Amino acid sequence: MNSHIDNLPPKLRKMIGECDWIPIDAPYSGASTYLLKRQSNWNNYLKILPSPHHEPLHNAKERLEWLQQKLPVPKVLFYSHDGAREFLLTQEIEGIDCSDHAVWQENVADLIQRFAIGLKMVHGVNIEDCPFDHRLTTRLQIAEHNMKSNLLDSAGIMNQFPGSSVEELYHLLISEQSAMVEDLVFTHGDYSMPNVIIHTGEINGFIDLGNSGVADRYQDLAIAAKSIVRNYGEKWVPLFFEAYGIGEIDHDKIRYYQLLEWFVFP
Repeated sequence: MNSHIDNLPPKLRKMIGECDWIPIDAPYSGASTYLLKRQSNWNNYLKILPSPHHEPLHNAKERLEWLQQKLPVPKVLFYSHDGAREFLLTQEIEGIDCSDHAVWQENVADLIQRFAIGLKMVHGVNIEDCPFDHRLTTRLQIAEHNMKSNLLDSAGIMNQFPGSSVEELYHLLISEQSAMVEDLVFTHGDYSMPNVIIHTGEINGFIDLGNSGVADRYQDLAIAAKSIVRNYGEKWVPLFFEAYGIGEIDHDKIRYYQLLEWFVFP
């Protein structure tokens, strides 16, 4: 028997059965992530996360279940929490993510436009009954907690925003809150290129939605712009906003939400 499954909950162990375990590099999630590859044509992803954690897998489970029939997202097959670890088993979404340079490097313009179309799909979800609140007031409460609990990546923040202390940058977020008029939509929470899956030339799904919820659309736009720069270069950002449907970019909001991300997701 595969040694990976020895310490799994019995029900999960039975569901997984025989398969190849392929580790997935997901350094920012805190979870051990595996692609469970089978001889048949269907695969699963398993995440195992030590508990407690500031981004519990239960958040992802709730959102994925709420989003069924609203967006193409992974189906939750199993979730449990044994006090020390969380386990989340989901179906694989077929396709290739937008950060695969070997696939997309020769057709970046088309990719960027599809990346924008995907975000419009996410932002089109009706928020009337959405129970997940990520408005700015809520985000700043999380930022305050992380600040007071010394959870921040101070070195990373100072590398990205040199010239000010972490404390000064935090107070900047607070002082500029009143100027941030929120345009509320359903947001992905981490709309980056690895989290958007394309198959046969079309958007086939979205993954890593554990921080999705109601927020200003610029929370997603800021992360998306940063991801485009990191993967394909800054020259592609204007095309993304054009394809999304924004003629005049609010650069102040972009900078604000890119800074806020460092304080909310340490």
